[in-house]
Amino acid sequence: MTILLWRLKLLTLCKPRLIMKWGKTKKIANCLHNMKFTLAIPLILSLLLSQIVKGQEVVTYQLDISKTELVWKGEKLTGYHYGNLVVSNGFIKWLNNAPVEVKVEIDMNSMTCSDLSGSLSDKLISHLKSKEFFDVENFGKAIFYSDSFTRIENDSFLVSGNLTIKGISNKISFNAEISRIENEILSSAKVVFDRTLWNIRYGSDSFFDNLGDKTIYDDITLDFSLIAH
Repeated sequence: MTILLWRLKLLTLCKPRLIMKWGKTKKIANCLHNMKFTLAIPLILSLLLSQIVKGQEVVTYQLDISKTELVWKGEKLTGYHYGNLVVSNGFIKWLNNAPVEVKVEIDMNSMTCSDLSGSLSDKLISHLKSKEFFDVENFGKAIFYSDSFTRIENDSFLVSGNLTIKGISNKISFNAEISRIENEILSSAKVVFDRTLWNIRYGSDSFFDNLGDKTIYDDITLDFSLIAH
């Protein structure tokens, strides 16, 4: 009998504490439920927003190699030479009404000379492909990869990115015309870069004295005309 009374007394003492613990547990459960709902809000809003701006996703257009043109030009004290290079791969990514990313790969083995012919052309191209210039045997590709676009006006943009030649990357910027007509991207640009920044110093009066009429200017010009689908 005494043991039973002690058990009843113990239960009476513990009951309020059990009620308090249940109340806390319920409160914690409610908090967790609210937290889950709060964490879900950004996801819900994101899904709703994706429906509202449907059609504004990034679209990738692949370069049409057969319709893409690239002309190089190098100048020296006594004149200049120019020719073509083949763009072997690349894409233009588009969002809303502007480009957001561009990648262009250039096949350096495709280099030709248009102002010379025969053995003179072969000799020049062989020299340009050598280690004194572009070291094409070891570095067969040059790559441009964009990192920003600033609209100047209408379809004119200031494009910035990294140009990699001979395994060396340097930042370049240039103006380009880039437009989208239906499902086609058209782009043209003139890029001028200082070859010595890519360790191409042959004939440069920035590094060698008394070159005379053997001087080759540091700047190289690339004229692009790109089409992507």
